[in-house]
Amino acid sequence: MKDIKIVFIVALLAVGSLNAVTKTSQEVFDKWIQWQQVCEDCSLVKKPTQLTAEWWGNVQTRYNKYNTMLQPCAHVLCDMTAKSINGQSIAPSISFQAKSSFNTIYTWLDNDMDSFLQYMLAHKFIDPAVNDYESKDDINNVILKYRRLFKLFLSDSDKHIQLKHFIALANRMFEYSFGLQTFPCFYQLLQDPTKHQLTRLLYSVMWFYLVGEGWKHWSEQCLRDIEREAKQGKEIVYIAGGNDIYQLLGRGIYRIRIIDPILPSQPAYYAEGWDWLVQGNGIGDILKFDNGRKKLLLKRSAYQEHGTFNASLSTGQSAALPLSTTTWTVYERNKKVGSVIFERRFCKPSDFVINSKKQSLLISFNEMYFVALPDDMHGWGIGAERLPENLLLHVKQLRKPVSKQVMANIRQGEYSPFMFILLGSCAT
Repeated sequence: MKDIKIVFIVALLAVGSLNAVTKTSQEVFDKWIQWQQVCEDCSLVKKPTQLTAEWWGNVQTRYNKYNTMLQPCAHVLCDMTAKSINGQSIAPSISFQAKSSFNTIYTWLDNDMDSFLQYMLAHKFIDPAVNDYESKDDINNVILKYRRLFKLFLSDSDKHIQLKHFIALANRMFEYSFGLQTFPCFYQLLQDPTKHQLTRLLYSVMWFYLVGEGWKHWSEQCLRDIEREAKQGKEIVYIAGGNDIYQLLGRGIYRIRIIDPILPSQPAYYAEGWDWLVQGNGIGDILKFDNGRKKLLLKRSAYQEHGTFNASLSTGQSAALPLSTTTWTVYERNKKVGSVIFERRFCKPSDFVINSKKQSLLISFNEMYFVALPDDMHGWGIGAERLPENLLLHVKQLRKPVSKQVMANIRQGEYSPFMFILLGSCAT
């Protein structure tokens, strides 16, 4: 009897409807496969044995390369390297004092961001003329300058390792900036225009590596956390997840609910065939998923329309889009193991009020930011104050979930006198 049942399921998958289409994960998720990286969190502390002549030679080379842009940082770099680097002459080898200084700085970047910032203040990183110039300069120039500053010490010939280091640094900066214990210190910096060089430094790294470049990538720890939640039988509710399900399926996460308007601007950012996943005329369509570890079949099993909703597109135009629900049933080894449900709509406050025993919330960094902000700050009409007290929000690029208080800190920070790039700003 069991064999008959298996044959019946296989036949059902093979036949579908007369107009059923079969696509592979390579076709549907090609851009994600090419672009997306999963970065494990790593320590930024360097052992003294890692501060080699080769490492120092790379620091010198990059300093010479970026010398003009980094000139405003020359004084603090001179102190940081115990005068081994000063923009005019380069010492052939790094001194013991400089190694000791760097060892301390790497340790601060890893687990004591406030001490690093206090060091920068004490060593005259702040310059009123530079601070004033930066406030009027092109934002992209300022971001590039501070990226190059940290590239002196965190660059690696292996681009994945370099990305991993910078996402780790951006995570620590975010935790310092909006974390429960350290937000008051960060907020004081935001409130003091004379110290905005420091906040621009933090925002430049956070924005670029969590949004500008990091929007594509996953934190390994975030994936592990939601994988653990999925193994407890929970449905993963991915707010504004688009078609970013490749990594989830590959981790054995098979109960997924996407809440996203899935705008027609998607092809420019994520996938060419975004519309195929949510179209209404393909019952029986099959998606063959194979990432080298997991082989799955996803079958489009249901589609419902509930009217339309209006959305503003990146072109400036407005469009009426179908308010719809598309269900893909997930099979592994001919056995039904879950479903991927696309709810094509904007999210609302009630989406964040979940049964924590049955569901777990996931979101990307820039979308998380707009959830936190109120309407008058370009938010999504939700705002931190409308979120549940027990909120636990897993964020694609972050190693730790965020709470309602962290969201409230983000909101409060945006009401400060500090004017620079909005951390949630879309890179594209």
